Amino acid sequence: MVNNDNRTVNEMLAEFNGVNEASQDEIDRAAEEFLAYAQKRLKEYAADSGFTKFPENFVLKTTLGKKYIKIIQRDSVYGFINRENGDILFAAGFNTPAKHARGNVLDKASWVKAISKSGQGIASLKAGYGTNY
Repeated sequence: MVNNDNRTVNEMLAEFNGVNEASQDEIDRAAEEFLAYAQKRLKEYAADSGFTKFPENFVLKTTLGKKYIKIIQRDSVYGFINRENGDILFAAGFNTPAKHARGNVLDKASWVKAISKSGQGIASLKAGYGTNY
């Protein structure tokens, strides 16, 4: 039997397995929700630690690239979000994400593990966080 539709094998397998790829809009919307959650965790950390003198140090900003959303806190990179698949990534450098995902913006359950316990950044695998994603 010949398949006459123009889908790739991966697209057919995804449909067979019941997996639908998220659209760019879904990933961007989920990224916004994740950023709001990360901002909330960071502000909680600042309040709990008594860091109230310079609240501008605890504000997350983003820059949008073709493949990644870079999350910046003051002059440091908080982390990255892969716009193609929603993966939450630790920063390997100012312009480079680490290879392994710490969570995914489409999976809210992974958000808690993706952010370090203090809320100060994306969890480092060396610190033992984010390893169960």
